[in-house]
Amino acid sequence: MKTQNNIEVMEIDTKPEIIVTTARKRLVIGDIHGHLEPFKSIYEKEDPDDVIVLGDYFDSFHGTDDDIINCFKEILKMKKNHKKGEFILLIGNHDFHYMDLSESYSGKRKSYMFAVSTMLDKCMEKKQLQYFYIDNVNKTVYSHAGIMNKWLNENRLFISKLEDLNDIDPRKFRFTFRGGDTGYGDGPYASPIWVRPGTLLNDMYEDLDGHMWTQIVGHTHGKAIMWTYNHDCFKGCHTYRNVSENNGNGVDPILYVIDSLPNYYIVEELDDEGVLITREIKSTEGIYDANKKRDEEIKKLAEACGILMATPMNT
Repeated sequence: MKTQNNIEVMEIDTKPEIIVTTARKRLVIGDIHGHLEPFKSIYEKEDPDDVIVLGDYFDSFHGTDDDIINCFKEILKMKKNHKKGEFILLIGNHDFHYMDLSESYSGKRKSYMFAVSTMLDKCMEKKQLQYFYIDNVNKTVYSHAGIMNKWLNENRLFISKLEDLNDIDPRKFRFTFRGGDTGYGDGPYASPIWVRPGTLLNDMYEDLDGHMWTQIVGHTHGKAIMWTYNHDCFKGCHTYRNVSENNGNGVDPILYVIDSLPNYYIVEELDDEGVLITREIKSTEGIYDANKKRDEEIKKLAEACGILMATPMNT
């Protein structure tokens, strides 16, 4: 309080108010296939608010039945203990063929088929699994393989909200040879747990306003890739291009393919309104050494089989 001409004058602080907001972190993990250690290492390193796993918890060329089942049980435990936000577990084709036993894809194990089927049935009853995660704010669909317009139309899925796709008849996710599919998921009517990126890019989901939604998928193994679409060209002219080399910088990728655990994963940052600030494909280098782990597994297997491993000479 100041005094001017014998009148007390109150001072008002005119400094602008500084509002500090903290970005919300969302972790997106590709196909698991029994790879628990890299997943847990990434989860602990990133400490995310929300988690989305793109499916395929089962079937592996390396792990034992017990390893794979225990991996899934541990993931369910992680979901239960995650207190910050959402922990979404999506369904992949290597999970689905244990939910619908009439289906059988490569890698299906009869040795644990009924045990896994029972476990997944219980998870569906408890709503611990779903086919899609829909981000309406950023018009982004997360699924195992991707949504095509032809699949929606063929199955007469004229829905008002994409979230409703989680409640449709599960038989609509079955593999189909319709349209000339070679058995790889490259047909025009392939389901969202089967379609491959090359086919998906030709028929990316568009809403009633003609807006093409961004899609983040797993399913197709390889180095993490991103594709952008030239909106100046009419649809169907194949003007997509791979923009993975610069991590999508300077462009707006429309499709992310991230079936690459234990090597890559995605981290997104969102503001208080849920608007995407950044989306980045990150490497597990320095978090989890996949090559070293693989070498150890090969060495252990060789020793168990009585094979003498050659070691390089010092030079």
